[in-house]
Amino acid sequence: MTLQERFAELNMYTSQTAETWAAQGKRAKAWRFVFPPFGRFLSTYIGKGEWRHGAEGFTLALFAAYSVFMTTAKLWEIQKGLTYQPLEPHSDSDSTSSDHSHSDAA
Repeated sequence: MTLQERFAELNMYTSQTAETWAAQGKRAKAWRFVFPPFGRFLSTYIGKGEWRHGAEGFTLALFAAYSVFMTTAKLWEIQKGLTYQPLEPHSDSDSTSSDHSHSDAA
C-alpha cells in the first residue's frame, strides 16, 4: 500500500470514527490530543511488538497514533460546528504541469 493510499484510507476511517464518537456524545478535550495517541503508539510499538520490525514497525506505530490524533481533531471540528470535507481521491492524470506553474513569481 502506498502512502497516498494509506492516507486516503486513514482520512476515511478517522472521519467515520469521529462522527460515531460525536453521536455517542464523546467530547474532544485537550488531554485527548496527547495521551490517547501516545498510548496508542506505545501499545502498538511495544505492546504488539512492532519494535522488532525496525523502521516499518515504527512507521506503523506512528500511523496508529496519528489515527487517534486525527479522529480527535475531527471530533473537535464537529463539536465546534466547523465543516470539513474529506479530500476526494484524484488520479495523477487529472493534474497537469500548468497546475503547478510558478510563472507568476519573478
